[in-house]
Amino acid sequence: MRADEPIGKAVGRPRVAAVERVERVAIALRETSLELDVFEVTLSHRRILPDHYHAAVRRVVLYSRSGCHLCDDARTAILAVRGRHRFAFEEIDIESDDALLKEYAIRIPVVSVDGHERFEITVDEAQLSELVRT
Repeated sequence: MRADEPIGKAVGRPRVAAVERVERVAIALRETSLELDVFEVTLSHRRILPDHYHAAVRRVVLYSRSGCHLCDDARTAILAVRGRHRFAFEEIDIESDDALLKEYAIRIPVVSVDGHERFEITVDEAQLSELVRT
């Protein structure tokens, strides 16, 4: 075979030139050696991915007690928002601790986001969504 001889059939649409093999000599048979420089590259994911992938995970805590229908509503709202946004969720039964019972007895449900009380009695899904996104 000659170096200028096409290999196989032409590919592509009529306006695209036929593909031909330009070089037939195998790289292994070359007389000159090929040297490659290898560089170690460390990529920071922070530079590649948008900031929202690196944002700290918010922590949402629901203080509740059993038999509380408002607590059930609050839990439902929190779980609905959790379906759309990533955050850690914990529910604490205030009846398990006398100090919590004294603090939250008539205020439940109380929802805190990152340690700050944000909701009492009702949870607004839109506001909670905004709090866990930022």
